[in-house]
Amino acid sequence: MDTILIEEPISKITITPVKTIDTFDIFEVQPAFARFESRPALAGCKSLIPGDCDVICYVVYEAVKKEIPVKKIVATPTYSKEKQRGRFKTIKKRVILTPATVREIEIPAEYVTIQKRVLEKDETVDTLEVGAVVREEVMLVRDRRSSGGEDGFEWRKIECELLDYNVLPIYYGFNSDVLDAKARSVVEEKLYNLMKQRPEIRIEINSHTDSRASDDFNQGLSERRAKSVVDYLVSGGIKRSRMEYHGCGESQLVNHCSNGVDCTEEQHGKPDAQNFGYPK
Repeated sequence: MDTILIEEPISKITITPVKTIDTFDIFEVQPAFARFESRPALAGCKSLIPGDCDVICYVVYEAVKKEIPVKKIVATPTYSKEKQRGRFKTIKKRVILTPATVREIEIPAEYVTIQKRVLEKDETVDTLEVGAVVREEVMLVRDRRSSGGEDGFEWRKIECELLDYNVLPIYYGFNSDVLDAKARSVVEEKLYNLMKQRPEIRIEINSHTDSRASDDFNQGLSERRAKSVVDYLVSGGIKRSRMEYHGCGESQLVNHCSNGVDCTEEQHGKPDAQNFGYPK
């Protein structure tokens, strides 16, 4: 027979819960702020441009506060600790009279023949350099049927970048199609010299406007702007038959100032950084 401890002594803890009361507290749900706001147009303003006579005011808004129900603690939780006695049990157990012994028995080994794969050469990576693929474009430059050529035409290579729209950074005055000195310098540098040196090249000029004024007015204005570039090149000796022009109006804006969006004069006149690069 033997007496063993089956439950060790423990401490019993009794918890007194927290006590609260229902009340109200005031919280700020929206901070005070100020901003510029647009107000109706001044009386007597005769401008036809939308937003031209609006008044910009600096408006201050007070903070918004709200009374919200809360629970407040009036008594924090506590606990008490009481020592408990352990538990014992008397049991009947078996004891060894004769210790266990060990016998060794030799078991003959068994062999079997199997096939296995062994590594002769590990996987490797070979690098092969592949040269760039170059695209060449050719274009018809003039009729040579009178020369007795095999196909009657002469073909020449042309740079691939000349086949895509390229930005011509010209900025016009408000509602104007006149090329100023800076714009004429851009035309000479980007187009005139190229067309003089390459008489086989034909070009297409597309022009744009901002969103102010009506769609029809802006369409006509953009066409006149494109034509002004063509006229300037013709005045320098470039044949008009080598050029065509189109007006896109406000259909392809390169800034965020579309119809109904309030923008400053500077914002209307400049493209957004993420949009700049679209053909002008």
